[in-house]
Amino acid sequence: MADKTDIQNAILRCDKILAGRNPYYQRLSKIGKIKFLRRLVRFMEEKRWTGQRGIQVTGEMKVLISGTAIQLTFGLKNFNLHHFHTINVWPDKYESKVAPGEIHLGSATKTGVINLSWNYYQMGYAIPNDRINLGLHEMAHALEINYLFGADFDVYFACFIDLWEQKRREESHKLAVGENTFLRAYGGNNPREFFAVCVEAFFETPAELRSAMPETFIFLCMILNQNPENVLSDYAFHNSLKGKIPISPDQLKKYNSLKKENRHLYDQYYLSQRGQISLLMVLATLALLFLPIFTGLPVFLVAALASYLAFRAVKQDESKGK
Repeated sequence: MADKTDIQNAILRCDKILAGRNPYYQRLSKIGKIKFLRRLVRFMEEKRWTGQRGIQVTGEMKVLISGTAIQLTFGLKNFNLHHFHTINVWPDKYESKVAPGEIHLGSATKTGVINLSWNYYQMGYAIPNDRINLGLHEMAHALEINYLFGADFDVYFACFIDLWEQKRREESHKLAVGENTFLRAYGGNNPREFFAVCVEAFFETPAELRSAMPETFIFLCMILNQNPENVLSDYAFHNSLKGKIPISPDQLKKYNSLKKENRHLYDQYYLSQRGQISLLMVLATLALLFLPIFTGLPVFLVAALASYLAFRAVKQDESKGK
């Protein structure tokens, strides 16, 4: 009972922190906030948090940084960025360990580490509409790296970002040569930086991004499966097509076709996961029947082991949908 109370108190503390510091969370419905908090607690608990150069990582820091990750992945089924195991929090700018002499504000590495300057992280939320947000920027990198190098990623995200690849290369080039002045020039460095810079604008000034770069805005809605303008439906993208986004009938037809195609790939992936779970449950049943005969173990002990394995398999499957 005490454990349950502790969890409830932790969720209440998270809610209080986010309500005062995260505008995205503030606009969610009660149901949306529950979904957000459940995801946040799981994300926060699964990461290793370390303070660098003398900084102490507080509970508030963990909640706010985790909230940024959940904001970015709120529309996705697989949200936890499993490839990333460690989050390093720095007090300010820091020198890269990989490239001595280079000064960084943040980074997301192929080896599964996210680095963030706490000072610049806070500045990202202090001015909510300047299209500069270190947290969102680095989490965008982490989301893409999670797909490229991780073993467990969101299939929707993977399909749509691949479809966007050629277009974002073109847009990144336009930014590099000065043909696009809406986004900050840093996005012209390469397509990966273009995506991260777009994400900052997508959440901080969605209406302006939609007006200046409508095709990019729609692609981001599809890639992240959310529309930050649709505050009445917890940012749901599928509920916001009619009358909310200037999308032509041809674009809508193309989107529905792609969604149907990728739904098939998505189902294929998760059915394969369920197939593995079904196999595990069959093996557990066989163990229940034959292990007592060949090993002499008590039936109740084998039954407990088989039940535990089956329970873990089902819980892992259910957790993918939360």
